[in-house]
Amino acid sequence: MFMNEQEPSGNPQQGQSSAPLPILTPETFAAEILPQESPVSPETEHPAKKENKGKIALIVSCSAVLLAGIVTVAVLTATGAFAKEKEPAGETSLPTVSETDTTTSSQTTEATSTTPTEPKAELITSLDQVTDEQIEKMNEAARQYIREDGDPFRKEKMPDEITVDEMNFLGMMLADTTTYQSQEKAILLDMVYQVQVTDNTEDSPVKRQYFWVVAFTEVYQDGTLNTEDWGPVADAIYFDNWTARGYSSLGTLTNRILAEYTVLGSTVDSSRLLPFDGEDPTEIKVERVSRIDQITKAMERGLRDVTEFWMKENILQEIKDGFKYEDAEYLGLAVSAGPRDNMVYVVYEIHEIDLNSTPPQEKTFIWYTGIEEVYTDGQISSYTVYASSYFISMDSEVDGEINSIEELREHLARNHSTWSYEDNFDDAKA
Repeated sequence: MFMNEQEPSGNPQQGQSSAPLPILTPETFAAEILPQESPVSPETEHPAKKENKGKIALIVSCSAVLLAGIVTVAVLTATGAFAKEKEPAGETSLPTVSETDTTTSSQTTEATSTTPTEPKAELITSLDQVTDEQIEKMNEAARQYIREDGDPFRKEKMPDEITVDEMNFLGMMLADTTTYQSQEKAILLDMVYQVQVTDNTEDSPVKRQYFWVVAFTEVYQDGTLNTEDWGPVADAIYFDNWTARGYSSLGTLTNRILAEYTVLGSTVDSSRLLPFDGEDPTEIKVERVSRIDQITKAMERGLRDVTEFWMKENILQEIKDGFKYEDAEYLGLAVSAGPRDNMVYVVYEIHEIDLNSTPPQEKTFIWYTGIEEVYTDGQISSYTVYASSYFISMDSEVDGEINSIEELREHLARNHSTWSYEDNFDDAKA
């Protein structure tokens, strides 16, 4: 069962610019480079392997479906140690589920009333309760929503120049979003699609493919549903001139949902995959970035957007009393890769003013994120982002550990000492 959308309607949209982003000042932090909802969640402690001591890192865990900004932040001991084992997602915040109104007679007392109370609609608890009519309505809604579901940080929609050739419905996944921190039970009904498009933003048309999921939270056993209450995926694919939320393969999509939630049932069937560009759909392979030259300009922009979002959320909250944030200068990227895993570091130099000095003096320190799932075809995962501590500093008076780019290189290379390492930092700053 699949849907074709030969002539989908869209919104006028400019292609992605490859121009460098400006130095980040307090004013540019206010620009719209953030997701539509700003995630807020409590911090929880999380153990980590200790390869280096004396530093702190943050793990930012973004849900497979980003409803109302579902995000968990855990504090790790040991900056240099990036734990591969992930705890269950933290406290999940979901929209309140609407229920049908109940009617009772206001003219009778509880003891004498014989007017029956209209039963409340119950959310589905299994996939066999979903009707064909509900599936048809969700598929119809998905055709509209996919064109709205573009760049997660810049609020850009799918450009008009993109023609959706196929929206191949692969099945559903029912997820229980109850977590170890919250006993409130809620469900997500994930509708999974293989999406094939013709990209006309290039000099000549290019065929592209990605995998997309849209989640509905109000699907009821009586056959009703609310298609206006939907949520997009968290991760995104950065093509040359545009961005789509989604995944490189069916495997990376389903693994993300399995990592975040308890899956109560699934009808997703890989045998429904359509061939793409003449290739066997079962042969789809994804490869993690292992070299700097595999990162395109569009991907670099995406990496910076992810990092600058968490910089705004975290680093500005850590500026000490008596210090004033000035701006952030982008220094470049580093890539560390092993046989099956990778880590892409996005590095900035933070400039601040020490107001305790007379006269006030400028101080600098280095801040970075580590993003562990970056793929050669453009997929960047914001599921887990490792953010370095404020106290990894080029200012010897503050920390005394990292005083140069060369020391930063040594520090990053030590994080995974058996992996390959390269960066594109300016040696003039070494």
